[in-house]
Amino acid sequence: MRTRIILKILEMMEDVAVNTVDLTTAFLDAGYGASFNKLNYEFSKRQNARQKLEEKAVASQRFYSLLYQLQKDGLIKKSKKQKKSLWLLTKKGTQKLAVLKSKTSLPSTFYKSKKHKSKNAKLSIVIFDIPEVERKKRAWLRSALRNLEFQMMQKSVWVGRGEIPEEFLYDLKNLNLIKYVEIFAVTKSGSLQKSV
Repeated sequence: MRTRIILKILEMMEDVAVNTVDLTTAFLDAGYGASFNKLNYEFSKRQNARQKLEEKAVASQRFYSLLYQLQKDGLIKKSKKQKKSLWLLTKKGTQKLAVLKSKTSLPSTFYKSKKHKSKNAKLSIVIFDIPEVERKKRAWLRSALRNLEFQMMQKSVWVGRGEIPEEFLYDLKNLNLIKYVEIFAVTKSGSLQKSV
C-alpha cells in the first residue's frame, strides 16, 4: 500500500514542483486508498483555487497602487470614519474629472439647419469611412445626419437637401473626423462640387 502512495505522489511531482499544503490536503481529501485520478483531481482543485487567490491578490495590489498614485497626485484623499477608510475626491480631482468627462463625451446630434424643402434646393452628399475603433463617433455622425433629415443610401453614404450647419462642421473637426468624411454639394443637375 505504501508503495502505491509513494508512486502517486512521485507521479504528481513528475512534471511540476508541488506545493506541500496542496499535496497534503489533496491526499487527505481524496482518501488513503484513492486512485491516482482522484488524487490528481483533488490536487488540481487546490492548485486552481490557489491560483485564483494569487490573481486576486495581484489585481488588488494594482488597484491599491492606483489609489496611492491618485492620492499622491492630489486627486483623492483618504479619511477615516468609524474605523472605516473612505476615499474622497479633492478639488483638484473634481477638476480632473470634469476634463476627462469633456474629452470622452460627444456633442449633441441636434443642429439648427436651414431646410429647403423645394426640389431646387442644394443637394448635399456625405460619404464617410470611419475606422472601427471610432465606432462611437461613427454612430454619433449617423445620428446627427438623421437629425438633419439626411437619408441613408448606404451605411456610409447619406443624401440631404439644404445647407450643412457650421456647428456640425466644427464638431466634425473637434472630433478629428474631417479626415474620414467627404461632403459634396450638387449645385445643379449633372454637376458635383466638393464642399469641405
